[in-house]
Amino acid sequence: LRIAIGLSALLLGLVQATPANAQATMTGEAGLVTIPTTDVLEPWHLRAAVYGNGEIETDPQKGNRDLDRVDFSVGIGLLDNLEVYSHIPLVFFNRSLASGSDDTTSNGGLRLGVKYRVLDETAGSPVSFALLADIVIGIGNDSLPAILDRSTAFGQRETYEVMGILDRTLWTTKSGEAGVLTLNAGGLFFDKPARFSINDQGTEFRRRYQGPPTTFEAPFEFAAGIKAPLFHWYYGKVSWTEEFRGNTGTVEQLRGAIPMQLFSGFRWYLPERTGLAFQGGLDLGLSGVLDQYRYLLGLAWQTPPPPPPPAPVVA
Repeated sequence: LRIAIGLSALLLGLVQATPANAQATMTGEAGLVTIPTTDVLEPWHLRAAVYGNGEIETDPQKGNRDLDRVDFSVGIGLLDNLEVYSHIPLVFFNRSLASGSDDTTSNGGLRLGVKYRVLDETAGSPVSFALLADIVIGIGNDSLPAILDRSTAFGQRETYEVMGILDRTLWTTKSGEAGVLTLNAGGLFFDKPARFSINDQGTEFRRRYQGPPTTFEAPFEFAAGIKAPLFHWYYGKVSWTEEFRGNTGTVEQLRGAIPMQLFSGFRWYLPERTGLAFQGGLDLGLSGVLDQYRYLLGLAWQTPPPPPPPAPVVA
């Protein structure tokens, strides 16, 4: 476990590749690692990213239901303050059965989204504010776990998301890097699963489940994150991120077990004209229905900004 945590902390962050500070995240929109911010791509700037997200096993003897993912995302800026994006996960789901091990490899739902920035601090507003709207097309495997959050809307059911995003710059370093607080609030709305099986759920979920009847509710989402610049050197910029997120739960029988997670990680912004980025960290499950530890590692590229114009020649 110590080795896995150490590797997660050493494989760092994300790149700042456009003048508007847009950065890639798991779900394709610009923002923190797991939480969207009000940043958007410049018009006709592109972004592509791939991420690995999986459980750090602490007790292999428990007969876990392992859920690992590789996420692919793309985004494009269309107009000033407007971007669209898509995201799809490849899911590796393993469960131990009496007859042996059952491995399911399948894609999750296809997420299509749009984000519009309404207010911008750089234009004189006291805060930045954006609206986000997504639809997840249910083309995944219906045997995947049923707990929903904004990045794991799997299965053969459509999911809709609406969210308000607020950013506030708390401080600015001498080099011009900003420490930013981000707040999210929104909701998920989804078609009920065609079927529900306790055997398809994660280990911690099964321990807390109060079945057998199962009813579902649309969860309210909430999140807060902070990006703190650490240092700026020849090989790029490094910053620390703390991100807290949660929702009120999907399965009503799990009362008192609100899914909440705390992500700690680094970003490494390579020199801007490469358009490349690295990020990584550790996700800690704060409720009894989630994996206790998960890692996240990512690589992203986006259209680098044009080089500065040459300095005028003085005759």
